[in-house]
Amino acid sequence: MPWLYSHHLQAVDNVCHLDDTVSATGGATTSVSFSCRTAWSKFRNLLPLHTSRSISMCTRSRIYKCCVRSPMQYASECRALRNEELAHLARNERAMLRWICRIKSEEKVATSSLYKCLDISIWTPPLDTTTTVDWTRPQKPDIDWQVLFSPG
Repeated sequence: MPWLYSHHLQAVDNVCHLDDTVSATGGATTSVSFSCRTAWSKFRNLLPLHTSRSISMCTRSRIYKCCVRSPMQYASECRALRNEELAHLARNERAMLRWICRIKSEEKVATSSLYKCLDISIWTPPLDTTTTVDWTRPQKPDIDWQVLFSPG
């Protein structure tokens, strides 16, 4: 690692790699909002299909799942999200599902009925959100390596 000492390193607030932004604070808020913007862009491009009365709900559901839902959930597949970030994804998904089902925002309709109408399973994050690592504090190792590799 001698090259490290001969070069000056610069501290940055965010790092963007493959359309995924990691902030210095450790949150994925930027990445989640980018994923939501991408999903809304795809949703608007496909809006004639999502709102067409001649296309069945089953077909609209399949279009939504493969073209809109998967890019929106990309951020959550890469890292464990906080509750606020999960709520952000859920709000965006509910808004899109209401639009597909032609339900106005002032109408009181349960979210579960939206999922049932489109035959979509309620999405759960693939990573456990309770085991996030706080990178701002030093971590204690779970394994005592000295005991593990000691002779005898």
